[in-house]
Amino acid sequence: DALEILTRNQRRIRECGDLRHRANFNTNLSLALAMLGRRDEALRCANDAVTLATQGRGPQSVTAVDAMFMHGQMLVEFGRVGEAKEMLGHVLAMRTRVLGPEHEDTRRTQDVLRCLA
Repeated sequence: DALEILTRNQRRIRECGDLRHRANFNTNLSLALAMLGRRDEALRCANDAVTLATQGRGPQSVTAVDAMFMHGQMLVEFGRVGEAKEMLGHVLAMRTRVLGPEHEDTRRTQDVLRCLA
């Protein structure tokens, strides 16, 4: 079971000290928890992923922006559209500035926001 594997590796990932790896781990754990219907835990892990990625590489890093995008999508899935729009609007601004308006990640973010309008 994926959650069991992630949980077993959680301590080792925390001890490694690399915030990018810890952020990616938390993103994966949040997705597993969401699939199991454990929404509060999933959102907490997604938020932790954003915090870790921001601390490790800065708020405009690809890791941080990707973590924010995943968190935003999770908010949409859980019906928290207002919060999702705010977060994804922030993601779109950063992706446009860093990656450019034609980048596929920027366009994907635009598409998600269009669906929420």
